[in-house]
Amino acid sequence: MHIDKRQAVQIEKIGVTLEKSHIPPLAARIMALLLIAEPPYCSFDEIMESLQSSKSSVSSSLNLLLREGIVDYITFPGDRKRYFQVNSKTWLEMIKKRVEQIKPFREILSEVTSTRSSANPEFNQMLGEMNAFYAEIEEAMKAVLDRWVNSEK
Repeated sequence: MHIDKRQAVQIEKIGVTLEKSHIPPLAARIMALLLIAEPPYCSFDEIMESLQSSKSSVSSSLNLLLREGIVDYITFPGDRKRYFQVNSKTWLEMIKKRVEQIKPFREILSEVTSTRSSANPEFNQMLGEMNAFYAEIEEAMKAVLDRWVNSEK
């Protein structure tokens, strides 16, 4: 697989964005490569060559992405290679997990708010508003997810 200049820039841009979501740099670049690849999968060797990365680094990053379910692989009859692709089923599950992470944070905020003294009313009010805002986000995201899952696609 050959990467042109435009694609290399896209890989970097996508990679940096994914890094901000706490994905390690090479794993982020692999995901980016798999998003722009035509066809939408790459062999191990193609990933190494395209990203100019070592065998051990690519292996470690792919294993992380496979464990997380972000990437999976396909094989073809008569070809012993594995071809890696973005797992088309996990993106929705990842969003659901993010929404589920809001509730425990809100519970912590509630606990903190209930144990604080009244010595800093402005800060206490801000914590209450933050908690209310997160509750709104949680409910809105759940509603969007429900609509999406139940819609005809």
